[in-house]
Amino acid sequence: MVQAQGEFRKLVIGCRASGSALPFPDGWFTCYVSNLVLQLIDSSTNMIREAYRVLKPGSVAAFTVWGRRENSLIFTCHDLAEKRLREQEG
Repeated sequence: MVQAQGEFRKLVIGCRASGSALPFPDGWFTCYVSNLVLQLIDSSTNMIREAYRVLKPGSVAAFTVWGRRENSLIFTCHDLAEKRLREQEG
């Protein structure tokens, strides 16, 4: 947990957790930011639902993503490598 300095005086919480099972109670935050994650997970719907669960009513959620997964060479390579690993594991 980090306490922001200067004129903002906002509490900023950063943690490593599953985006679809956040370790916070309902209505805990006034803002939720997720950068470059939605295109990497299996269910963006679950992550978005969880983000709104931890937000207070009237709060804001922001998500950034790269372009479409199917148009990205990085994801094409990742998916191919993952497929080959599954085949090797039997």
